[in-house]
Amino acid sequence: MIERRNICLGLFIISILILTAFYISKKDEEKRKLEQKQATLKLEKQTIQKIKEAYATTIKTNKKANLYKKEKEKFIKIGTIKNEVELELEELKSITYQNKYLKIKNLDYYISYQDIEKIESLTPINKDFENYIPFNESIVTNKTKLYKEDQLIFDIEENITAPILINESDKKYISFHGDLYYVKKEDIKEIIANEEPKKEIALEMAVLNYHFFYEDNNNNCNQIICIRRSAFEKQMQYLTDNGYYTVTMKEFDRFLDKKIQLPKKSVLITVDDGALGSDTILPQVLEKYNKRATLFLITSFFDYKKFTSSNIELHSHSNNMHNQGVCPGGQGGGIKCLPEEKVLEDLQITKNLLKDPIAFAYPFYEYNSRAIELLKKAGFKVAFIGGNKKAKPGINKMLVPRYAVVETTSLNDFIRKIT
Repeated sequence: MIERRNICLGLFIISILILTAFYISKKDEEKRKLEQKQATLKLEKQTIQKIKEAYATTIKTNKKANLYKKEKEKFIKIGTIKNEVELELEELKSITYQNKYLKIKNLDYYISYQDIEKIESLTPINKDFENYIPFNESIVTNKTKLYKEDQLIFDIEENITAPILINESDKKYISFHGDLYYVKKEDIKEIIANEEPKKEIALEMAVLNYHFFYEDNNNNCNQIICIRRSAFEKQMQYLTDNGYYTVTMKEFDRFLDKKIQLPKKSVLITVDDGALGSDTILPQVLEKYNKRATLFLITSFFDYKKFTSSNIELHSHSNNMHNQGVCPGGQGGGIKCLPEEKVLEDLQITKNLLKDPIAFAYPFYEYNSRAIELLKKAGFKVAFIGGNKKAKPGINKMLVPRYAVVETTSLNDFIRKIT
């Protein structure tokens, strides 16, 4: 009887101990879950705070970063983007812990908040390509590898279709996320037809040639190749009012090679020498009307460092071959007869000073076959003479004609040259 009572007591105690242990375990589990929930909430708050701190509408990548695409509420890695690439992001309406990715503006791609740093604003980029008229062909990529200045910027694991803006044999340039990139030939799956462009393209182009500029109330220039500031301003005003695009030398070179389609109202402005108002009136008027010009500089006569306007690009008028009487015939510029090594030395000096220009203007408009060959040997792609007619694809690129704009050129004369 006593033994039976002891067994019952023992079982009772064991039950109490089991219940106590279960109760304690349950309490510990509840405590653990609570602590885990609190830790999760804390992490979510910290993450949201980090996203808020990282976010801006203008950012740049802080390392080679992953690109993501949203598929069925999941973010799948779709490619990469180079370090220190600036991007514009869409405005954030809300931030959640689950959505740790920020959408790139006008693209279906996202980037992690951890891979970016905010910046004040995007660095201005050259938007000239927005004036180009697309070819009636588009590329379809295999995978999308987009390059700029020989660097891979976007590497995306899907194809895109985009109109060709610059058509070169080994690469095709396209617009992507508001900038100009190229795709290498080996990364193109196929080329497909587009509709014909709706805008008229330039089939030929006037190249204008100026020399010297002077103030209306201070005529210190008594040559016909001088032009008053007021006359120059009226010409630039006409270009502005009538929607003319002033091309760069690189664009003009591509135009001659049929690698680019430019608007019908396009013109190339050139200025020879670098004297008399070329460092004052010329940049002031160009900047006022947002027009561009190429200055063919004689680098031994004039300091290239004086020409700092972003509206002026410098190309060569020789280093020291703009001297009369050096060679027989005409005014006798040295490029026609100086020893080959002397000519090449002169051209190399000007190329070094002007950071490898591609264009040359013959001194006094004079040339011969030997001069042409030496220019090619020195690496020049295009060279200019006079001639008073328009330039068009298919011409000899080493003998590009220009219209002289001089003191007696009326506004009507100017209009007839460019239309």
